[in-house]
Amino acid sequence: MMRVLPDEAHLNVRATILLVAIWFGIFSVPTFLFLRERGVARQVEPGTYVREGFRRVGETFRHLRRYREAAKVLLARLIYNDGLVTIFALAGIYAMAVFDFTIEEVIVLGIVANVAAGAGAFGFGFVNDRIGGKWTIAITLIVLSIAGLLGASAETRTGFWAAAMAISFMVGPAQSASRMLLGSMTPEAKHAEFFGFYAFSGKLSSILGPLLFGTVVGATGSHRLAMGSMVAFFVVGFAILMRVDEKAGIEAAREDLEGEATPGTSSEPTPHEPEGE
Repeated sequence: MMRVLPDEAHLNVRATILLVAIWFGIFSVPTFLFLRERGVARQVEPGTYVREGFRRVGETFRHLRRYREAAKVLLARLIYNDGLVTIFALAGIYAMAVFDFTIEEVIVLGIVANVAAGAGAFGFGFVNDRIGGKWTIAITLIVLSIAGLLGASAETRTGFWAAAMAISFMVGPAQSASRMLLGSMTPEAKHAEFFGFYAFSGKLSSILGPLLFGTVVGATGSHRLAMGSMVAFFVVGFAILMRVDEKAGIEAAREDLEGEATPGTSSEPTPHEPEGE
C-alpha cells in the first residue's frame, strides 16, 4: 500500500490503518457467527448494571486480602508492562533518532516485531504448561532486561535488530502468561472484576514509562540512556513477581469455587471461623 498510493501528505502511510480495519473485520466474523452467549438477557432498570458493577468491585477491594497473590500479580504486571508498552511505543522514534531509520523501515520493524511476538506467545504456551505462569514471566523479564540493555548499547543496525527481535519474541509470552496466571488465581465469579483491574493497570502502564523516557532524554539528550532506563521496570516487576506464591493463589481461587458450588456454604469467613492464611 505504501508503494501504490501517493506519498503526498503521507497518504501512503496513513492509509495503512485501512489494513487494520480489514484485519479486525475479518477476525471478528467467527465471534459473531459461532460464539454462543451463555448469559440470559434480563429486563432491568437503567443504571442497575452500573451500580451492581461498582458494588462488586468494592466487595473485591474489601476482600482483596484473600486474593493477595492475584493482587501481587496485578502490581507486578502494572510495573513491567510499563516498560513493555514504552519500548513498543517508542522503538520507532529510537530507531529513527539513533540509527536513522526511514519511515518505511520503521513500519517493517513494527510488522516483524508483531510477528515475532505472536510466535513467542505460541511457543511459550508449551513452556507455560510445563513450568507455570510465574516462571514463564520470570524468564521473559530476564531476557527483556538483557535485550533492553543490548538494544540501548548497540552500535550497529544488526545489533539493534537482534535486540529488537529478542524483545519482540518475549513480549507475547509476557502478556499471555500474565493473563493465564491471573486467570488461574481468580475465582470464576470474579473473572470480570479482576480482568477489569488487569485492563485498568494496562492503561496506567501508559504513563510512567513515557514520562521517564522523556525526562531522561530532556535531561541528558541521550535516547540510549532513555531506552536503557526502561530495564528498571523489568527489574522491579521481577522482584515483585518473585514474591508471588503461585500455588497458594491457585488454591485460594479453587477454595472459593468449591464454596460457591456447595449449597449452604460461603467463600467468606464467618465470625466463628477465622480466615485461613
